[in-house]
Amino acid sequence: MSHKVWMLTEIDIAITVKKLYSPHLRLPFLTDGSCMSEVPWRTPFIESQEGKFFTRYILPIVSVVIALQTNWVVAPFLSFLPPFLTFLAAVMVTAWYGGFPPAVFVTVLSAIVIDFYFIPPLYSFNLKPFDLGTFGFFAVEAMTMAYCIDYLQRTRRPSVISVRAAR
Repeated sequence: MSHKVWMLTEIDIAITVKKLYSPHLRLPFLTDGSCMSEVPWRTPFIESQEGKFFTRYILPIVSVVIALQTNWVVAPFLSFLPPFLTFLAAVMVTAWYGGFPPAVFVTVLSAIVIDFYFIPPLYSFNLKPFDLGTFGFFAVEAMTMAYCIDYLQRTRRPSVISVRAAR
């Protein structure tokens, strides 16, 4: 018995609506007037100028703030909390939606926030030599993760296009 797993995205919904109601209907989601089915791997918001600004600048800042807040909320309930974990999740989310350059930005921003709020002496930017090794390890791990996620996204796009074209 085989099971098929279907992921329903907003692109699939828009293409289905276009096919059902009118094959000549142009769905004006993209700013250049092209239909969303012509660019099937990107959402209309990310393709717009506002979306590019969001994924390059706003998303990294928001993800670092959420990681910091998550550390503060979870810390009282754990005996030991490595501060890097939630910031690595911020790097992953940013790399998935924004790509590699915003992930580099979120890594640098995360290192600054971690240094200020979690590395003694707290609330200062006084780094010791052994702290540089810790940050170096964090940067290598974050950049490796960001590169792998960005590579996955870039190689996934042609297969999504060919699968959608085969439909």
